[in-house]
Amino acid sequence: MSLPNFEINEDLTRERALDMIIASIAMEELGLSHIINAEGEKLQYILGTLETSNGMEPDIDEILCVNNSISSLR
Repeated sequence: MSLPNFEINEDLTRERALDMIIASIAMEELGLSHIINAEGEKLQYILGTLETSNGMEPDIDEILCVNNSISSLR
């Protein structure tokens, strides 16, 4: 996925500036959604609802680590 190219020059209009701000907010929201999705996949792994390629069950240390990771996102 490519990111927008923000070229700032002297003829920057109000409309172009607003477009750039909206695009920046959208990119930030996209980044946050990826973080939330990754934490959700960790939780699915711990709950056993996510298919894993290694077929191993999480141990108590992994469970506690994921719990701390998810709790720290507040």
